Amino acid sequence: MQNIKKTKTRQQYNTFRQLRNVCKNLSNDCYNHYIIKTESRIKQDATTFWTFIKNKRRSDTDIPAAMTWKETTASNGEEVINLFASFFKSIYKTNNDGLPIHDDHNEGHSQEMDLSELQVTYDVVYKQMRKLNPKKGTGPYGILNLLLKNCAIGLGDPITHLFDASLKSGIFPSTWKISFICPIHKAGSRSDIANYRPICIQSSIAKLFEKIILPQ
Repeated sequence: MQNIKKTKTRQQYNTFRQLRNVCKNLSNDCYNHYIIKTESRIKQDATTFWTFIKNKRRSDTDIPAAMTWKETTASNGEEVINLFASFFKSIYKTNNDGLPIHDDHNEGHSQEMDLSELQVTYDVVYKQMRKLNPKKGTGPYGILNLLLKNCAIGLGDPITHLFDASLKSGIFPSTWKISFICPIHKAGSRSDIANYRPICIQSSIAKLFEKIILPQ
């Protein structure tokens, strides 16, 4: 556009106009495809639909295009993500073994326990599966809570076997550890990354396992 303003030639303007129209049409096609896809999956994935509605209603709740932390400024998506990652990592406390340290940790309380002593039964798994909120996000693997809840009778047995095997082996599968990190604004400037806190969105299976084990 700057080149056109300087030269003011008809050929360059026509080229610019054609490219502009192509971009507009491509943008409209992508948007329409997204709308059609969202509408067609309302029954299977209601969360995506309501996320779209929520985004349409937003005013000033979006993360700004340029973010800062300390003396660093990020102005594109990848840089912003990496800056958030650096900040969240800086507030995540670990001990010498790399294990997480919680602020409410009691120094006099031992965290050691024999996982094989914990029990997972079909009845407990089935009960927790029926309590799953179908409106919650699916997490990294896209397994709907609605699916787990409605198919609890059939899926309860294999999931019970998986959880029991994990406890007896003392191994928490690496794939269950994968999660989405969502930055939530607390207060102050939205451009300051230090004003955000991280929310972890786990997979449905990992959250189900946690709900069963924590009470024990």
